[in-house]
Amino acid sequence: MSILRRLKRSQRGAALTEFAFSSLLMILVLMTTIEFGIEMFMRQQAERAAGTAAVVFGETRSPQKAQDAAQGIMLRGFSDCIEPLEITLHNGINSLKNGSGREARGNPSDDGSQFAKVVLTCNWDRLTPGSRLMLGPRITHRSSTYVRIR
Repeated sequence: MSILRRLKRSQRGAALTEFAFSSLLMILVLMTTIEFGIEMFMRQQAERAAGTAAVVFGETRSPQKAQDAAQGIMLRGFSDCIEPLEITLHNGINSLKNGSGREARGNPSDDGSQFAKVVLTCNWDRLTPGSRLMLGPRITHRSSTYVRIR
């Protein structure tokens, strides 16, 4: 009994226990913040890559050159997250409004179009185990950009 009373009154180790619990919480907050920052950075990179791909396609009418331009914008370690671009050609504003269009092939049949919709999809793995468990193992970002063909 006297041992239990002594343990109950003893304050030795209380600071260490509090530090252990609070440090776990702080590490969780830090890792979540880092994960969120990387996700925002990757989304910004994907948006820039889509814009660059649209400009290159508008100037060259080459889907392959647009794909290469998009991959060139992304950082080296993340360029493999880009899926093949979806490029839809439109003849006018009405075609854009109703969603009709045709796939770009990079051949002379593309010359009649006036607008192009470039869609870039980027998938990458989450970095921290906690976010994988709560939010899923992968992040998908789709970016759409319209360009007038010159």
